[in-house]
Amino acid sequence: MALSVSVADAVAVVEFDNPPANALSGPVIAELSDTVDRLTADAGVRAVVFTSAGHRAYLSGADITEFPAMLADPDAVTRRTSIVAELFDRIARLPQPTIAAVRAPALGGGLEFILLCDLVVSGSGARFALPEVGLGVIPGGGGTQRLPRRVGQGRALEMILLGTSLTAGEAQQIGLVSRVVADEDVNETAVSLARDIALRPRVAVQAAKRAVVIGAGLPLPEALAVESREFLTASASADSGEGVRAFLDRRRPQFIHM
Repeated sequence: MALSVSVADAVAVVEFDNPPANALSGPVIAELSDTVDRLTADAGVRAVVFTSAGHRAYLSGADITEFPAMLADPDAVTRRTSIVAELFDRIARLPQPTIAAVRAPALGGGLEFILLCDLVVSGSGARFALPEVGLGVIPGGGGTQRLPRRVGQGRALEMILLGTSLTAGEAQQIGLVSRVVADEDVNETAVSLARDIALRPRVAVQAAKRAVVIGAGLPLPEALAVESREFLTASASADSGEGVRAFLDRRRPQFIHM
């Protein structure tokens, strides 16, 4: 198994461990797909952390050892691209807030993966780049679309066309990374952040995420309609009433996440 999943305090920690560089091989993609299915259906998990073992790469995208077989089959690349695109979309739309905990270089597919996550906690030694153009191809895991939406078109084009590598600090300055901490503190910080999120009322948290993620791809009037719908969803929850009562009573709310 190249993935391990542990759950504590309503936080799932998904760790990639596929030496030597945590490549997204066919078997890893299948494991990840099953994991995403389970997380999507698990109301007891209220935040997810994606981390990786080793220090060579956070993730390294496609497994280069699989290329000869795929290139021998004209339809294989198309099939794999479609499978990965569908899986990445499901990860981006997980109901729970997601946090990438990055302690190693996130290049190519690794950077495209962290773009699926809502927050990114990076070690100070990590680096970020999309080097594909220098190899005669382009990012194929959503990088040309998700990166501009995260950091702006100009910054994204510079990274994509020139293969510019960013330090953790530079990535934070342009909004690619949420927090930068010492390398040895990355996982602890990400899990602590996830636990703080998990303590908040599940219905409201997930409604807020949907409003942001869905609304980002819509014209403003339609996006505001999404926000209104999600506001009504959250306000109809049991925890909404508890939150208001607790505020009026000047006490800590006791959320039941319903």
